[in-house]
Amino acid sequence: MSRMAAGVLAVGVTALACAGPASAADVLAVKAAHIITMVGPPLDGGTVLIRDGKVVRIGRDFAIPEGAALIEVEGGTVMPGLIDANAMFAFRGEPNEESEEITPDFEVLQAIDRDSPDLKRAVQLGITTLRVAPGNANVIAGSGAVIKSCGPSLESVLVKEGGQLKVVMGNDSTGGNATPRSGRPTSFYYRQPTTRMGVVWLLRQALFRVKTALGKGEALTPSDTAIAEALKGKLPVEISLRSAVDVETAFEVMDEFGLRRLVLVGCPEGYKLSREIARRGVPVILGPLYAYPRTWREASEAPDVSLNSAGLLAQAGVKVALGSGDGGGPVDLLAWVVLTHRYGLPREAALAAVTTNAADILGVADRVGSLAPGKDADLVILTGDPLQATSRVDKVIVNGRVAYDAQSGASAHGEG
Repeated sequence: MSRMAAGVLAVGVTALACAGPASAADVLAVKAAHIITMVGPPLDGGTVLIRDGKVVRIGRDFAIPEGAALIEVEGGTVMPGLIDANAMFAFRGEPNEESEEITPDFEVLQAIDRDSPDLKRAVQLGITTLRVAPGNANVIAGSGAVIKSCGPSLESVLVKEGGQLKVVMGNDSTGGNATPRSGRPTSFYYRQPTTRMGVVWLLRQALFRVKTALGKGEALTPSDTAIAEALKGKLPVEISLRSAVDVETAFEVMDEFGLRRLVLVGCPEGYKLSREIARRGVPVILGPLYAYPRTWREASEAPDVSLNSAGLLAQAGVKVALGSGDGGGPVDLLAWVVLTHRYGLPREAALAAVTTNAADILGVADRVGSLAPGKDADLVILTGDPLQATSRVDKVIVNGRVAYDAQSGASAHGEG
């Protein structure tokens, strides 16, 4: 458990706004029995010193500046804030531009709802950074954004805009579509694709069109620019899929068009091709995790799930991260860490899946994912070891300010 040191209660509710003018509370020291930095061995009995939202020092026996706020953690653990590498929630409106199936220029940043209850819940679960991705309704869905889970404005929470081009394979992007022969074409949903084969055809068509235009030196439309960047290797292609067959198909398309940077997302049957995924150097963002198929799409596309999927991928040399996916809201990533470790993922790899690995895959490791001087002061204070199922989130610090305190129930998004 943790307690506030005498005379520093001002770090409480006033700091829970995740914003405010500069003050003495902008210098914060967190003393803990155990500190996990993810960049070196764990530190027993140390202090994390924070100034102006950044970590400035981690160690033992150094003087804490006068007037600094102090949090002492008795018997608990401090670790980097958790990263949800594939969050599909916190939207205002629809997470896809569904008037077309190919929308590479769609930017989900404009649809993010900072007042969403899902973000409040994410903070309470220890998630300080999340990559919000477009939905799965389009073949080429556009780009996501990496944000902090709380902050006073969209500009203040934005860590990285864009960064990946999302492609959806399988049945998800056929949902709602119909052929004209099945009824009167009264809406734009009477269109392709209506099959998984049609999904691949539309994807190849879009890639071929842009590749041909590049080869001829033709001018590109704004919507084709992102595809061109992917073809040039400047932009990773994130492919959301489930079945091992779709993984093989994704690799065929990758080889056909010379796509050099790929990230597999969801991927519950990826463990079947773990060696090939590792050989190609392709990272995987797993999630949602499930023991049995819960929907008809999971049952039809990925019935052969394995509780050691993460372990088998990591054993082959694949960089693995975790993301809540299309589960309907934020998930307890710490519970998933415990689960993946219980079924075969080594301790350090399990922790890395929600910290350093996630940050590396998303291209934000210079700011988040580990505790080190110069990095954002995003911390989770736990009542025990993160791999103990009984450990709970006690406090969450985002950008150097307390965003959630389980003792008072207060959070940066309001009470409770």
